[in-house]
Amino acid sequence: MDLRHKKYPDRQVVGYLLIMLYLIILAKSLFASHIGFSILDEGEYLHIGLRILRGDIPYRDFFSYLPPLYSYWNTLALKIFGIDVYSVRLLNSIVFSFVPVLIFLIASRFSNKTIAATVALAFAFMEVNMERLYYHIFTFSGLLLFILAFKNHKYKQLFFSGLLFGITALFRLDIGLLFFIGLSIGVLIHSFKIPKLIILFSSAFAIPLLFLSAWLIKNNAVSQFLRSQLGTPAQITAKYALPFPLIWDLIPKNLTPQTLFHSYETYVIYVILFTYLFFIIHLSKNWRKIWSQNPEVVFLFIIGILTAPYMLGRTDLGHIIKGALPAFFIGAYLINISGSLQKWLLLIPVSFVVVGLGQVFWSNKFYNTPVKTINGTINLNKQWPAGTILIPAKTIEQALNFINLNTSNNDQIFVSPYMAGLYFLSDRPSKSYEGNILYSYVPNEDEFVESLESLNIKVVIYDPENGPQGPNLELKKLRNIYPKIDRYIMDNFKTMEKSPEGWLFMVQKHP
Repeated sequence: MDLRHKKYPDRQVVGYLLIMLYLIILAKSLFASHIGFSILDEGEYLHIGLRILRGDIPYRDFFSYLPPLYSYWNTLALKIFGIDVYSVRLLNSIVFSFVPVLIFLIASRFSNKTIAATVALAFAFMEVNMERLYYHIFTFSGLLLFILAFKNHKYKQLFFSGLLFGITALFRLDIGLLFFIGLSIGVLIHSFKIPKLIILFSSAFAIPLLFLSAWLIKNNAVSQFLRSQLGTPAQITAKYALPFPLIWDLIPKNLTPQTLFHSYETYVIYVILFTYLFFIIHLSKNWRKIWSQNPEVVFLFIIGILTAPYMLGRTDLGHIIKGALPAFFIGAYLINISGSLQKWLLLIPVSFVVVGLGQVFWSNKFYNTPVKTINGTINLNKQWPAGTILIPAKTIEQALNFINLNTSNNDQIFVSPYMAGLYFLSDRPSKSYEGNILYSYVPNEDEFVESLESLNIKVVIYDPENGPQGPNLELKKLRNIYPKIDRYIMDNFKTMEKSPEGWLFMVQKHP
């Protein structure tokens, strides 16, 4: 009997289920896409996309740690839907909504449809703006093709699988590379068919990277790209690592949103760790059976080992999700074999959906103040949670008005250290890279200051007090990490206004 027909007794029903799954995720993503705006990373990506649209090239003068296709994707969104704050979110929502469909198709290889659909929904709903993970359409398409090729012995599909992982690497070099390495290790352990599988898989994976190499050489950006790929993540992890949550952090100390969200993060990471632990125990007892029937689950576990440092180094929800992608599939497998416990274990992914919906509704109420800008309207928080970088709408409006009053369209501004989104919102793209310098890599502080001096900057928006959260906050301020940049600001610009959060609105001392 064909097992596929046993799992899919009615292909039409499965087709309707996939369409319904896509539409549910799309509706959630489109609704959530108008909630909030990050002047930190999201704003910087929009700024880079705008610069490319106007003729600049990332990695010629950018120290972003994301490969260039990530930036060109943002530019594509701006070209398709216009220069607007939500153009990128719209494109991402349309594409990301296919990702849970792929999760369902993969998980249903080793679990029933109910479990696969619940896990797919859990992934899509567990955080508000999950559409930012749109590039996993390539990751999971490659993974699905790999599983089909391996189980059906149709090895030509491995070529297209490797190609898709190579494309993933052009968005996120780390993700594409770790999935490729994990699957390659799994194949070697399973069958040692090096010539037939690994060479074909590797050759296809290398094709997009060859195009990337040619692009980097053409634009004289090889050294800067390598430096950003190796230096920036290490620097961010070293300076902004968060303490690993303890088990009793599951119980919130109070009912503030920050504390409740931290308890949810703790819950998620321990669910993932226990998922891996139970799989290790199950694997040790059923090694031969799993290798013969569901080797893809072992492959996913190997990938999980490789990606785990993401969630262990920085334990915020975004990094937890990035580091735990294989856990969703392994969790579906474990629930499927759990027998009488199945309906109870299904409550875990259901809880992700419920909490995710709660986040959406809370965020929609929190980010309830519209701010009109040159490049679209954003919805921001009215109140400022003290000590955070969730700057309220009134201060963002004040900053944009200050920039408009004191500069013309071609004048240069400098915003520091974490609000690069102001470049995009004010339509004043930088002619040299000045983004979120506390979150990126400045290889030579003296050269950076010289580049600032050459721009004839008219206005500076500077926050000397607030920054990334965590221990040793004082050490993470700009004056302690880059004292020469702080001195350049304070020596050459005078403060005209100050916001309640501590933002300084500054102009040249000697125009």
